[in-house]
This record gives sequence, structure tokens and C-alpha cells, in this order.
Amino acid sequence: MSGGGVFNINSQQAVTINNVARDQTIGRQDATLHAGPLGDLAALRAALAELSLPEGPRRTATQALDAAEEELQRPVPDKHRVADRLEEVAGVLGPLGVLVSAADRLAGPLQHLAGWLGPAGHALATLLP
Repeated sequence: MSGGGVFNINSQQAVTINNVARDQTIGRQDATLHAGPLGDLAALRAALAELSLPEGPRRTATQALDAAEEELQRPVPDKHRVADRLEEVAGVLGPLGVLVSAADRLAGPLQHLAGWLGPAGHALATLLP
């Protein structure tokens, strides 16, 4: 703005905000987007869909993810119920070797969820490679 004009910013929401009166050059700003528990659950679903699993364990894991998602969509989710369902998923996938063989796709979302769950996620965290 030339002439010393004034501008008002009503609201901003971001990790990094740069307000400048003149020119600004930004070389690089990095951030990691964490979509929260429902995003992590979606990532688990996507990973599960890509895995070659026997039908029984796939069905059990899918049903457990469905129950976890249903709980997460409540206004105040019960973290212990979510943790129980995710432990069930890990318990089905672990003996098949999938938690290790597909750790690049499964470990991140499960670790994020265990962290979000706090103390309720401790048992889940111990099941992860």
C-alpha cells in the first residue's frame, strides 16, 4: 500500500503468520499437517485397504475401525473405548506380521492415535513395533 495506508486484519489462524507493511520475500516455510484422530483413522483405513489380508482378520479390523470412528464422532468421545477398538485392530494385525511388514503405513497413524489417547492409549503404544 502506498501513502502509508492502514489495513485491519480481523482474525488469523495459522502456525506462522507474516504481516508486513512493505515487500516480503519468504524462502521456505515448512509445516506438518496433523489432521487429528479422524484423519489418522482414515489413514489406517486406506492402509488396511491396500493390505493383502485373510477375510476374517480384515472384517474384524474393519469392524473395530468402524466402532472407533463412531466413538470419535461423538461430541465427547470415550478415549478408553477408542483405545479398546484400536488395540483390537493391532491385536488382529500383529500376529499376521502386518504391523511390521506395513509399518511405514500403519505405525504413524497408530502412534498419533496412541498419543492423542494419552493414558488410555498406553496399551496400544506397547503393541506397536
